[in-house]
Amino acid sequence: MKKPVPGLFTANGTGRGQAAAVNQNGTLNGAENSAVRGEIVALFRTGEGQTEPLGVSGLLTASVRVPLQAAKVRFGGVDADVLCLGPAPGFAP
Repeated sequence: MKKPVPGLFTANGTGRGQAAAVNQNGTLNGAENSAVRGEIVALFRTGEGQTEPLGVSGLLTASVRVPLQAAKVRFGGVDADVLCLGPAPGFAP
């Protein structure tokens, strides 16, 4: 099995710069609209590797598939809790 190579989607779609992140109140996160410590921030990633149950490339997500490899998130060197990890319903893996 190949080792996963995860990455975050970015706000400008180039793969560089500000992450595409949504604050707990539904607004886009950014320098002028940052989250308050303790709030939830949703990040969107790709390249999580194999899931359970197995995903099929090109087919829409019909059930919850959990990546076999855990995710770790850090903000400013501080570990964050990962509350949910999985595909967005209705999107192809």
